[in-house]
Amino acid sequence: MGTGWLVWMGDGLATVFTAYSILFLAAGAVAGIHIGAMVLLWYHVARNTEPPPVTSSLRRTAPFWRWAAELSYGLLNPILYLVILIPNVLSLQRHQTVRQVLTTTAWTLLVAVWAARLMGRPTAPARLERARRWVVALLIAGFATVLAHAALDLWSALDALPFARSSRAVVLLFLVPPLIFVPVYAVPSLLIVRHLQRAWTPERWTRTGATAFFAAPSVTWPLRIASVALLLVTLTVAGYRLSTDDTQRFVLDRRDAILDAASTYDVDPGVLAAIMYVTHRDQLSPFRFELERLLMGGWAGDESLGPGLNISVGVMQIKPMTAGVACRLRENLIAPEQRWVGLPKHQMMSAATEQEWLLPPERLAAVPAPIQRSENRRRLVADLLDDRKNIATAAYLLALHQMQWEHADPAWSIRQRPDIQATLYQLGFDRSRPHGAPRSNAFGTRVLDVYRAPWIRGAFPKPMFGQSADARLLPRGRGPGLD
Repeated sequence: MGTGWLVWMGDGLATVFTAYSILFLAAGAVAGIHIGAMVLLWYHVARNTEPPPVTSSLRRTAPFWRWAAELSYGLLNPILYLVILIPNVLSLQRHQTVRQVLTTTAWTLLVAVWAARLMGRPTAPARLERARRWVVALLIAGFATVLAHAALDLWSALDALPFARSSRAVVLLFLVPPLIFVPVYAVPSLLIVRHLQRAWTPERWTRTGATAFFAAPSVTWPLRIASVALLLVTLTVAGYRLSTDDTQRFVLDRRDAILDAASTYDVDPGVLAAIMYVTHRDQLSPFRFELERLLMGGWAGDESLGPGLNISVGVMQIKPMTAGVACRLRENLIAPEQRWVGLPKHQMMSAATEQEWLLPPERLAAVPAPIQRSENRRRLVADLLDDRKNIATAAYLLALHQMQWEHADPAWSIRQRPDIQATLYQLGFDRSRPHGAPRSNAFGTRVLDVYRAPWIRGAFPKPMFGQSADARLLPRGRGPGLD
């Protein structure tokens, strides 16, 4: 991705967060650590009392462990949620304006709360009381933001129900989030309530609340400095984007692979290049790109992680399950007797969606598979991490959408609509329903703007599209409209 120090730092931090995700988040979920933390916090919140005094030996180390736990649940987990979960799982759902406002609010509050905590406890009584009022306001805003994110995520999950491919997918939609989001929603919310209880009255704030909220003197300066450094570095690398020139070089370095894939699958190379540019200029930071790569490596190597971890990967940001279903779609339509044989239910198309994708087998047979379908996760992810194969898979996905719309009605061809191609590329198979008046989403509109740029047109000349003979002879059919 580059040799700049920010890219290097982002790669290193991605490794740290990946190790944390595996060693604490995943292992903690399996071992019940997060559930235990939630129950313990709920007990103290319900009783609204302070824990009994600890022994002298524990008293020396208790602040350290309390601070480490709050650093994990109150800082690291929210960062992973904002950097990975929202862009990969929740960004394609509706309510995007609300999502953007909540995400900006969450980042602002996260910085404000931890900056206040790391400054230490004020000594003057008047300053301590002013700090209490600010802390109460920040905590109330933080609690409301967590609840708003939880409500919006539930709403998004309900929106996704019509597109769930099986009963297992519906179960996963509601079963996996509570198991995964306990350390993201429940524990942070209870921590906020606990601090609010201690800060609500001046008396309790002076007695226990301020000591619990601010970094205690017994929390060593190295730990404080490490906390500050982690916060500042994470904010820097998570917000860093490649410059316009760097992103153009990133795309142009892969020009041969883009042209080869476009020629093989009869798609516009400018659309592929514009999608790659928008993805890496507007959406991906080098930190997130590396973090996704490492996390998907863990997903590929651990079958016990299940289908829930399905993060976009590679230069064209393709989800392994999307690539797997696309390859299986081709095989099943060419050999109908092998209809979804051996495929897990969560990777099958629903009957309604499959009806939309009844494409001519003779055309599909003429299109080579970009990667070999494999039930082996490691092989699938390795293929998608290969730049050429990843770009070829993206071209294949665009070709499938073009076939679908031309098969429904040759007059509905989207070959001349880069914005619609990009929209469908982002939305996926379930949301592609051919009709005569499609509208692009924000991603598609942005891709169209880049597609028109002179450097795209110069490096990736537009092919001379015309209705092919077999396209004109395709039987007509109608489908519902694209949202």
